[in-house]
Amino acid sequence: MSRASKEITQQEVAAYAAFCASNNIIHDGSEADAANADFVLNYFVNTWGEDLTAGNLAQAFPQLKPHLKFHSKAEVELSKATVSFDEANRKKFATWFEQQTFLEKEGEFGFANAANLLEELKGRDITKETIAAAIGRIEAPTSRYDTRVRRPLHYVQTQRHVSPAAQADDPNRKPGEFISMQGMKRFADGSWGKDYAAERAAAAAKNNPTATDSVKLLEQQAKQDAENIRGNSRYQDSLLSKTFATKPGTSDIDWQATAAARRALLRSMVQSASRSVR
Repeated sequence: MSRASKEITQQEVAAYAAFCASNNIIHDGSEADAANADFVLNYFVNTWGEDLTAGNLAQAFPQLKPHLKFHSKAEVELSKATVSFDEANRKKFATWFEQQTFLEKEGEFGFANAANLLEELKGRDITKETIAAAIGRIEAPTSRYDTRVRRPLHYVQTQRHVSPAAQADDPNRKPGEFISMQGMKRFADGSWGKDYAAERAAAAAKNNPTATDSVKLLEQQAKQDAENIRGNSRYQDSLLSKTFATKPGTSDIDWQATAAARRALLRSMVQSASRSVR
């Protein structure tokens, strides 16, 4: 053992900080940071008996790694995204992000949302208007000429309620429906057309239990997607929640078409808000 003392020097503290920064190890004053530091110090002082140097830390990393807590991929991306902004803009974004209620702001989804928005806002001042425009660009449909991969935002899940008056509405029309896209789908160029593939899949599923299960699963996923789409105000939420598309010849909700209709409506809301402040 070459370690002369159990006391930790400032050089060792600096070496450990640099080691954490280069390996995405949590070192931020949190409980996870304390657990990491305790384990590393115990390993070097009591188990290995060596000084904490850059070389020794690198050599010990394979033995330390299984016991350490790391920043997630989303946290790392958020940290990288914030570098492009000055302190004033970072504070403005943090204030807006904490006050808004329609995007997830906790955990991995929260980190991913913040990183996604900041990446889209790069090079711009942070205002409600530039944020609204950034959301519109993220949600906008892509084309074959657009090579950038836009990751979807994660919206807060809410339980939708229908009023007694709406429940008593015309049984052949869904409550509050004002966009009808029966049997339609949106194509890559932004146009709408008949979804023949979906009709063929639905017809084949009638005599195929496995296919039927798949169709039901896709419908459930589309329903959750549609219900997660939120606006930037209660008024927008109300409009979005009343937007439905029905299956051809029925009053049943087509959740895949409904999700597409709500996304299109949200984009138009965001674009309209952006134009109004110019």
